[in-house]
Amino acid sequence: MIRFFIVCLCLLLGIESGSAQKYAVSNIPEGLSKNAHAVIRYSYTGFTLESLNSTSLKVVKAVTIFDKSGEEFWYYPVYYNSNTKIKSLSAALYNANGKLIRSAKKSEFDDLSAVSGFSLFEDNRMKRIRPVVNIYPATFEISYELSFNNSFSFPRWLPVPDYNAAVQEAVFEVVVPDHNSFRYIQDTIQNEPLIKSSKDGISYTWNVKNLEAVNKEPYSPPYTHSMPYVITAPSNFGYGDYEGNMESWQNLGIFISNINRDRDKLPDETVNKLKELTKNTGTLEEKVKIAYEYLQSNTRYVSIQLGIGGIQPFSAGTVDNVGYGDCKALTNYMKSILKALDITSYYTLVRAGDYLNDIRTDFTSDPFNHIILCVPNKNDTIWLECTSQTAPFGFLGNFTSNRHVLMVTEEGGKLIKTPSCTKEDTREINIASLKINADGDGFAQIQSVFTGLFYDNMRPAINSNTEEQKRYLFKLIRLPNYIISNFLFTEFKNKNPFVTLGVDLELPSYASQSGSRLLIPLNMLHANRKPPADLKERKLDIFLPNEYISIDTMSIKLPDGFDVEYLPGNTSFESVFGKYSCEIELQNNKVLFIRKFEQEKGNFPKEEYVNLVDFYKKVNKTDNSQIILKKQSVSEIL
Repeated sequence: MIRFFIVCLCLLLGIESGSAQKYAVSNIPEGLSKNAHAVIRYSYTGFTLESLNSTSLKVVKAVTIFDKSGEEFWYYPVYYNSNTKIKSLSAALYNANGKLIRSAKKSEFDDLSAVSGFSLFEDNRMKRIRPVVNIYPATFEISYELSFNNSFSFPRWLPVPDYNAAVQEAVFEVVVPDHNSFRYIQDTIQNEPLIKSSKDGISYTWNVKNLEAVNKEPYSPPYTHSMPYVITAPSNFGYGDYEGNMESWQNLGIFISNINRDRDKLPDETVNKLKELTKNTGTLEEKVKIAYEYLQSNTRYVSIQLGIGGIQPFSAGTVDNVGYGDCKALTNYMKSILKALDITSYYTLVRAGDYLNDIRTDFTSDPFNHIILCVPNKNDTIWLECTSQTAPFGFLGNFTSNRHVLMVTEEGGKLIKTPSCTKEDTREINIASLKINADGDGFAQIQSVFTGLFYDNMRPAINSNTEEQKRYLFKLIRLPNYIISNFLFTEFKNKNPFVTLGVDLELPSYASQSGSRLLIPLNMLHANRKPPADLKERKLDIFLPNEYISIDTMSIKLPDGFDVEYLPGNTSFESVFGKYSCEIELQNNKVLFIRKFEQEKGNFPKEEYVNLVDFYKKVNKTDNSQIILKKQSVSEIL
């Protein structure tokens, strides 16, 4: 990547003569810098609906960064293609006094393929620029204007980009021909928009000022849950030769069905091959599984976001020929394969993401960024992620589970919900054997099973090389001193997929010596996991996104020549956040430790935070308990 500009120290410390500049840090109102890595000094987002086949977007944004953690707010890739044209683009950098250091030259913007190396998407490109500075604070300003040859996607306005960012002023303006041209819904914004009429149409303007940064706290909800936003959407819209209506989910589904029509034709050779592969199958599920594995073996995914590469998938015949596509193309291809086998399936739009951020079901818009496939199967619907060459058949992980989706049927769009991974589905089961010698060194053998979302989290490691897997283990194992002498991941892709992990560990000085005593940590599997920090005043509600069960069974062989002086007792407790229990038993020269932890999910009021901290402190205290051994005297040994 070509860098924008590296600012030397003397320029950033330059003294500005005359009146203060608009981006001088001294002009930031008192209080906005608190908890802020960045302050949005000024943001203008202007969207104009000119006709059903013409819209434009103008953006001006200036951001003051206080430290390196704020640099993420400087990154603004501008995408364009045959449907989106860049009319203007500029950027500039200012020092702490608001003095203009320099403006960017056109050559300093990277102009890159959005998907390099794939001819189907060669017109999908982006321009990007990222300032690199050697002293803070500094202010980056970017301005651009885009034109679109459709009116399908209206903007969603989030004036606060994330936690730990403040806003000095942000303006959002939508200009439309008449009041019936668009719809909106807003949340956490006190004032309704200012509405004015002019020769250009009717403008709706929202304005917010002096929004202090919200500090990200432990177990904070996704920032969009509490930050102000405005969602806009058209009533009637156009996209190329197609027109549609977005006043209901049913109507939106009808439009998607229309633009996908006649894009399911497969070559006869492929159809005959699929029929041959599935001719001996007994059930619908078996036939779908074979077809899905054919998709995985013969295609690969190309990452094109829904709004960049258009909203119409490439034809099934094209994907069959080239062997790759984005989520739209691959899902349509899979749907076409099943149609050739006389199996009904439904193209389904989803707002995907690792942290659940469900759509507003009460407001029809275009919030979706991914496509999956729904295959009805009596009372056991099959869900297919068509972009992965490694995903188990019928498995939806954290990326798309437990949220509302738009299923496109012959009658139009229908909102349904994808299945969720329950607490019983998501389990971590560990069986460990630990041997301690008289010097305190240890050797452990651990066998683990991960299901549900635990399995989903393991999948990147499973499909990595040995060195990457080892790096993953170093993040997973939280002991202060250990050597991985052997490990093995094994994946089982059945209807309820899981992964097993076997690890052998050498543990130098696992037990600490204190005179004639040996102190052995009771739980090596979950030790050193600190509880959340105490807060004087919690600002946000508590968000626990997932529920799960974790069970540890550990056998600790004690060294010869020692007596057990102290052994922690059994304990159990629970709260609205979960349950914890442990049983400890001395069996001859071994200690058997069984631990069970259940995590609940949900949204909890901020006033419960003190109870959450107390619950995890109790978990942490028990997990970090120690067995105390005392060395036997000579007389005792004799």
